[in-house]
Amino acid sequence: RSVILDTWKVKNIAEQLGYKNLATFEREFNRFSGVHADINTTAPRNAWYGRKLDKNKATAIAVFLGFNSYEALLPEDCTEWIFPAALTWDADYSPPGALLKAEYSIVPFHQREAEMQDLLAWCEADNKLAVRLYTGVGGMGKTRLAIELCRVVQHSLQWQTGFLRQRQASYYELERFACLQNKANPVLIIVDYAETRRLELTLLLQAALHADSKIRIILLARSALDWWVQLRTANQGVGDLLMSRATQVIALQALGTTAQQREESFFLAADSFTKQLKAPPLLSLPQDLDAAYFDRVLLLHMQALISVEGKA
Repeated sequence: RSVILDTWKVKNIAEQLGYKNLATFEREFNRFSGVHADINTTAPRNAWYGRKLDKNKATAIAVFLGFNSYEALLPEDCTEWIFPAALTWDADYSPPGALLKAEYSIVPFHQREAEMQDLLAWCEADNKLAVRLYTGVGGMGKTRLAIELCRVVQHSLQWQTGFLRQRQASYYELERFACLQNKANPVLIIVDYAETRRLELTLLLQAALHADSKIRIILLARSALDWWVQLRTANQGVGDLLMSRATQVIALQALGTTAQQREESFFLAADSFTKQLKAPPLLSLPQDLDAAYFDRVLLLHMQALISVEGKA
């Protein structure tokens, strides 16, 4: 069987030992293993980039880095957040309306490049803990943006990430987030419907304040009203954190701010729905595309779905 080592652990430990880059890491590992420099071996490279390794090679790398077993270099799991794997839409089991749900990701991610670059820069900044609250009415694209960010930071940066599971919280459940302690990987946690989860947020933020790992927390809510005011008065350092410069409140702007952007988004959605529903291509636009309610991308794509279904 093969395993995938935690690339963040491998790189950090290698750097502590003086192997600052892949070339140095490979050269010293091959010397340690008695492998001739001219022989091509994928073991160090795979460990460096988070790809599958034979268990024997994984063990050899672990020993090289000072461990008895490769298990010390495996990613640490936490069951409290769920990585948002894309669902597959199936006409036999899903209604057409499900094509609009963020978790299916039917319409390609688009027109949020600036927001994504800003979020990646925020994730990679040096500060240990940072929080963002994104607000916006339902259908603005908050959840889809968060899903895409999770995928990017997991696959490109090897972070641990996901949406916080929603369950009944208790003041005695601080140990629920004990998995944040001593994590090698940075962590990105998304909390959807944050306005309904004040106790969970308090516990999560308390744990994050005491963790040694790099943590980013994104809260998604329709607005920052009473629940946010109350959360900012929480004790144990939580209120101070939320009133400090480590926390930002951002109102998510409309996806399409120009007529051209709305048209592009409409036709991209229509084309995506056409392929799923095996309908004829849609060539016309709704006459009221400039209406204010189409600021909500969900309503714009809903109109595209309605138009495609009318032709199916």
